[in-house]
Amino acid sequence: MWMAASIQRRWAILNRCNQKKSKTKETFFKKNQKNIGLTVENLEEEKQNKEESALLTLTRLKQPPRYGVFLLNDDITTMDFVVSILKDVFWFNQQDAEELMLKIHHEGRGQCGVYSFDVAQTKCEQVKKMAKENNFPLQCVLEKTP
Repeated sequence: MWMAASIQRRWAILNRCNQKKSKTKETFFKKNQKNIGLTVENLEEEKQNKEESALLTLTRLKQPPRYGVFLLNDDITTMDFVVSILKDVFWFNQQDAEELMLKIHHEGRGQCGVYSFDVAQTKCEQVKKMAKENNFPLQCVLEKTP
């Protein structure tokens, strides 16, 4: 794109300097084709190729599937431990962690976040590892979100 602008500037300068000599764009491009490597047709083809590649790039991009991470309620895991899991693994603040912990306690499960598959799986493994280290049967599951 910048080459086309550069060629047009050169042509304009040439026209101003040599008003006596009448040159057309075609002869200017033909004369400078060896140095520049572009013709009017090549410029048009290059522009079309860029537009096509931009369209292809846009159509190739697709959002990765997202997965929700859910904690399940049980009768043995303490509320304090669930709050600490929510703070340490999912980066909740104290108030939000307590609210979600109560939701898990009353409804049986609660969504801790939505992530790409790898991140969701890692968070789930961290929860299970911490629960096992502290002798709690806390369960964490993944579900694909729409």
